[in-house]
Order: sequence, then structure tokens, then C-alpha cells
Amino acid sequence: MLRGTGAPEGLIEAAQAIWLTDFPIPDKYAALADAVRRYEANEVVGGQLNMVMTMFGRMPVKDLVELLPYTRHIHGKFYEITPEGYEPSIPYPEIMAVLKTSGYRGTISAEWEGHAFTQETIGFHQVQAWNAMCRRLLEN
Repeated sequence: MLRGTGAPEGLIEAAQAIWLTDFPIPDKYAALADAVRRYEANEVVGGQLNMVMTMFGRMPVKDLVELLPYTRHIHGKFYEITPEGYEPSIPYPEIMAVLKTSGYRGTISAEWEGHAFTQETIGFHQVQAWNAMCRRLLEN
């Protein structure tokens, strides 16, 4: 996605390094803005990098345990369910295992975010595939 909009490889590498830090999101945005200026990328690339930083957050799955007693509804975000029935961007096997062992009884809604990365009309199919993946993971 970023390469297609003209992002230089150095900027992509810098963004990956920033994403891997434990900085708060505002600090990551500032570091990204600096990298965008340094690599002379356009505003579209800068905006996409901010979106990626927001959409692909980092948190140890085990940290969900302390939140679950107060949780009644979860947004089950996903980007793509592969033909093999897995979401490569989000650790759903770990997440579902934590939900099961914690006794979570709330709801989870499918929230397909892949529309940000494709123009294909595959949303309905993707939601069906996500639902099948979740059921399979919860049954194991």
C-alpha cells in the first residue's frame, strides 16, 4: 500500500521501527511526521502512515485479562481472512484463547477494516470467513 503511493523504502523502514517502540501514540505520530519530512514524502503517505499506526496497535494479548471483567462488547476488527481461514494481522488464536479461559460471555462484532486497502466488494464474504474462523478458534 505505502509503496504504491510513493513511500521510499527508508521511510517504510523508519515507520516499522517507530511502530515497534513502546512510545505513546502521540509520540509515534511526531516521530512519523519527522520521518515523513526527512524522506520528503507527500501528505498522502504521511496520512496513511498515521492510519497504519492507529489501526495496527501493539498490546500483549495477556493484558486483556484485566479488562475483561468490565467488558460486555468487543469490536472484532480484522483486515483479511485468508483462504486458509486465518487473519494474518491480528493474533486471533491467542485472543480467542484468552476469551475462553477468562470466561468472557459478552458479544463480539465483526468489524472488517480491509475496505481501507481494497476496492473489491468482498466485505460480506470476509465477515462470513471471520465468523467461521472465530467459531473454529472458540471450539478448540
